[in-house]
Amino acid sequence: MEKEVTWYQDKNLKVTISFGVARCKGKEEFFKAIKEADKRLYMAKNSGKNKVIATG
Repeated sequence: MEKEVTWYQDKNLKVTISFGVARCKGKEEFFKAIKEADKRLYMAKNSGKNKVIATG
């Protein structure tokens, strides 16, 4: 997708996307998983963007 070009209001846009993914094994771990996914999202952005970083 990053090689694709999107035109919007006469401007040439390139789009990238990064994800942080964490495993949640139950309701009691939900907020911990959200924090972990957020941490991994910023790891993906700070290491070059356009990546997915997930827990093992």
